[in-house]
Amino acid sequence: MRRIAGVLVSFCLSLGATAAVAEDHTYPLRNHTGLVLPVPDGWKEEIKSVRADAPPALYFTPQSGSSFAVAVTPFVSMKDGSKLPEGEAIRALLSTSAQQLAAKAVEKQLSIRELIGPHCKGYYFSATDRAPAAGEWKYLTQGIVRVGGTEGVDVEFDILTNDGQEAIAKTALDMIRNARHLAP
Repeated sequence: MRRIAGVLVSFCLSLGATAAVAEDHTYPLRNHTGLVLPVPDGWKEEIKSVRADAPPALYFTPQSGSSFAVAVTPFVSMKDGSKLPEGEAIRALLSTSAQQLAAKAVEKQLSIRELIGPHCKGYYFSATDRAPAAGEWKYLTQGIVRVGGTEGVDVEFDILTNDGQEAIAKTALDMIRNARHLAP
C-alpha cells in the first residue's frame, strides 16, 4: 500500500492538518517546462530522486500533527520521441496497479474514478490496507493525470492517510485537480 512512484518509501513523520489556503508553487521539469501546484498552507515539500533512472518526486507532508504523505511524480516525454500514455492508456495502467493492490485491500474491488480539472484529466482509485504495519498508513489514494493536454506532463500521485484524515485526501486531490503545465 505504500507504493510511491513505483518504489517503497518508508518515512513516518509527526505531521498535521491542512489549511484551506493554497499558494502556487512552480517546479521545473527536465524538458524545460514546469508544473504548477497550488500547495496548501502548512504543507512541507521536499524534492528527491529515489532512483537515478526515475524523475524527481515531490513529497508533501504537514509541518505538525498527524502523519500523512503526498507524493507527486511528474513524467515528461523524452528526447527519444517516446510518448507518454494518454486517456485509456492511463486508465489501463492504473487498473493494473489497482488489481495488484486489491489482494491487500479491505475493498474486494478497487473502483477507478475519473479526475478532471481545468487543465488536467486522469484517473485514481482509493484502497484501505487490511493490516497496516505499525507506522504505516491505512489509506492510499493513487492516480495518474495528464496536465496540459497532448504536449503536457503526466503526473502520478499517491496520497497516504489514516483515520480521520478524509479532508487531507480531498485537499490533495484538489491540489492535483488544479495543477497546471507551463510550456517552455
